[in-house]
Amino acid sequence: MVVVGKGSDYLVTGNSCTCYSHYNGVIKGSIGECVHIQAVKRAMEDKSYELFVLHDEEFNQIFKYLVDESLVKNAPVAQPGRAIAL
Repeated sequence: MVVVGKGSDYLVTGNSCTCYSHYNGVIKGSIGECVHIQAVKRAMEDKSYELFVLHDEEFNQIFKYLVDESLVKNAPVAQPGRAIAL
């Protein structure tokens, strides 16, 4: 699910998010889950989300944009030899 944030959009898949807080807080154990994962859970419970059906090419473009944007914003957190799961 894509969450539109204040300064960026984030990809939330299960218990993973492409935001800085997820990488810096959740993975290190200082927070339980980021606000974007919480927002997805609330939206699913309340059924307060918009569903868009995308063709493969549209999905690929959006996915690439979100991942590229996330990697650029989270670059200072990345460390050599450390895997980043999406």
